[in-house]
Amino acid sequence: MKHRPPVARTLARGLRAWTGLCLLAACSTVSNAPDAAAQVLALEHALCEAYLHGDVPAMQRGLADDFTLVNGRGGVSTKAEDIESARTGSVRYRRFENSESRVRIYGSDAAVVTGITSVAGATAAGREFELRVRFTDTYVRQDGRWLLAASQASSALPAGG
Repeated sequence: MKHRPPVARTLARGLRAWTGLCLLAACSTVSNAPDAAAQVLALEHALCEAYLHGDVPAMQRGLADDFTLVNGRGGVSTKAEDIESARTGSVRYRRFENSESRVRIYGSDAAVVTGITSVAGATAAGREFELRVRFTDTYVRQDGRWLLAASQASSALPAGG
């Protein structure tokens, strides 16, 4: 075994201590999962409110630039398209709410929310709609902020289902 000078031993001990602190910090991310889940649920609620009221600035803040929504018919919309719909009023909501939401946090920068969305409203052409769908929302943390990156909705659920 090679003899290390005192400085090398001190550096080695310091490196082990630093590595231990890094592992502790990584584990503390797991303990912050309830905080992250609360933050994601708060954003989820804020986005429901933004869509309900056509709040373009809130949508811009809460949606990732490359956000996509896949609806129950297989159609895809983007952040720009959803914001344009809100700006022009081509879709007006009377109800936009989530229930049975379940948040799962993955690491420190990803989260998935599943649940049921209930919406009702009308299109600019006057066509009324009301439906409930199961959803999966994927959130990412970028620059310290949670953003909705993708959303997938099922086909309409039967009444009461």
